[in-house]
Amino acid sequence: MKCKWILSLFCALLLLGSAALAEGEAAAPAEEAQPNVYVLEAELTNLENKYGSGYSGSTTGTGMITGDDTDSKTASNGYYVSWLYYPGAYLSFEFEAAEDIDDLTIVLRLSAQYNSINVKGDQLIVGINYDEDAEAYEQQFDFPLTIESYSEFSSRVMDFQDYLVVENVSIKKGYNAVELLINNDIKGVGGTMKAAAPLVDCLILYTDGVITPITYNPAYVN
Repeated sequence: MKCKWILSLFCALLLLGSAALAEGEAAAPAEEAQPNVYVLEAELTNLENKYGSGYSGSTTGTGMITGDDTDSKTASNGYYVSWLYYPGAYLSFEFEAAEDIDDLTIVLRLSAQYNSINVKGDQLIVGINYDEDAEAYEQQFDFPLTIESYSEFSSRVMDFQDYLVVENVSIKKGYNAVELLINNDIKGVGGTMKAAAPLVDCLILYTDGVITPITYNPAYVN
C-alpha cells in the first residue's frame, strides 16, 4: 500500500513539473519583429536625358548601366550604374509611402574602380525631396565615403558593399525621392573623370512602413 502511495506521489510530481515547463515555454517572449526591406535598383531609376561621364568619354541614358561581369557577382539584380564622374551628377530613387514614416533607415550599396574614393563633408550628398523653388532638399545628409580601389587605372570593380547613410528619418505619405548627388570636382585618373564618384548598385530602405518603389527601364528587371 505504501509503495502505491509513493508511486502515485512520484507521478503527480512528474505531471506538475511537465505543466510548469510547458507554462514557462508559453511565457517566453516573442521574437522582435523585423522591419520591411525595400531594394531600389539604380538601373531602374529614371535615366532619361541623363548625361554620363566616364574614364575616357561619355554616354547618355541607359548607356550608364553596366552588367556585373565580376567573378563574385555582388551587384543585386546583376546591374549597376556608373558614369557619374562629374559635379552635379545624381541618381533619384523614387517611391510612394503608404503613410507618414518616422523610422526610415537609408543604405547605399556601392563600389569603386580605377582609383580610390575619399570624399568628405558635403562632397557627396544624399537628399530627400528636392524643392525646385527653394533650390534645396527638404532633408540633406552629408555622406563621407571611403572605398579603396584595386589600384589606379584598374578597371576591375571592387565587390559591392552596404554603406549606412542615416537612421530613423521621417518622410511624408505619398511621393518621395532620395537622391545621391556628386558635389565635388576631385579629378580622377581618366581624362574625363571630373569628380570622385562611386559605382551605384542600389538604395536599400528599412522601415516598419509600406513603400512602393517607382521603377523605369523594364528591360533591366531580372
